[in-house]
Amino acid sequence: MKRFIIICSLIFLTSCSTNFNPSHYSVGDEYELINVSGNALELFPKADALYASQYIPPEIAEIAWNDTYILAKQIEKIDDPNNPDASVTNETTENYWIIDLKNNRRFGPYTKKQFEEQKQEFRIPKQVQLQNVKTYFTKEKQPS
Repeated sequence: MKRFIIICSLIFLTSCSTNFNPSHYSVGDEYELINVSGNALELFPKADALYASQYIPPEIAEIAWNDTYILAKQIEKIDDPNNPDASVTNETTENYWIIDLKNNRRFGPYTKKQFEEQKQEFRIPKQVQLQNVKTYFTKEKQPS
């Protein structure tokens, strides 16, 4: 009887579903959003040794891409003066980045105004609009 209870318990425990929280999301063929801690996401090249300079630090809040460019909005973290081992989100400091996929170059950080000007200079289509990164992780969770 004890074996039966143990086996049933193991089956029950292993079949319980967990709250699936993906740790990465592919952005095009060469990049991925990686969950580094909590909700802090960074954009990193899949071939990190070759394109390590194209890295965009956490916390990426919004992203968009096409075959030519990746656009990203980053919320800058600052040190917490009360706890040197922690950081707090400074939501007033936003950095914008552009990665030119054809030439493997990263541009930024930009202010919002500089970012909009640079998008026009690069002739990035208006359809390539920044979206909250949670949108992509939600799409990935949905069953096909």
